[in-house]
Amino acid sequence: MDDGELAELAHAWPQLTSLHMNETTGWLIPSKITYHGLLTFLEHCPRLISLSIDINFASLEEMPVPSACPCNGLSNKLINEISLGNSRIDKPLNVALFMSTVLPNLRKVKAWITSWAFQQPTDMRERNRANWEMFNQLLPILAATRTHGKGCPALQL
Repeated sequence: MDDGELAELAHAWPQLTSLHMNETTGWLIPSKITYHGLLTFLEHCPRLISLSIDINFASLEEMPVPSACPCNGLSNKLINEISLGNSRIDKPLNVALFMSTVLPNLRKVKAWITSWAFQQPTDMRERNRANWEMFNQLLPILAATRTHGKGCPALQL
């Protein structure tokens, strides 16, 4: 599945509240769904409260840490936990900044706990697990910073 196919699902099911794709088994190949596909999906399925999908964050991780909102103001405040299967992550800060903006109430990502993950080389599995753990540790810090910044006159532009 890629961004275009995910967009077709979103357009076909705009009232969708839950989507779970290979949550326990994982995907046998790297995902072709990028953060662009996730944004499109969230835009067209505004009632989504539960999501399990693999996302390829490579293009997001290649960018420098954004100085402006990477999502054009789009956000889903209904999702607080998602499962990202075997989504690879190399730069937890970049991904956490993006995800905490798009999903401001996100408190936890479950990843690399599928049956497929256990078939991967130990170093790959452990590196991705450690990076997702770092991601999960960053989420409350980013949320607190965002909340604190709203009320701080020194941070207002």
